[in-house]
Amino acid sequence: NHGTNFVTWLKGGVISHRIIINDAKARVHTVDSTAFLVSPDIFKRYALEHPAIEH
Repeated sequence: NHGTNFVTWLKGGVISHRIIINDAKARVHTVDSTAFLVSPDIFKRYALEHPAIEH
């Protein structure tokens, strides 16, 4: 499932600091324990890191 795989990748990236949050150029921002994703950039990055996904 692409959605589940994306969320797993996103969580892992945030935990490992591969995905930066709350920075001027970040693709993920948090406010009041809620994550906001910069679209479509975060999805493009996921696709680039997973070239086997059919576009």
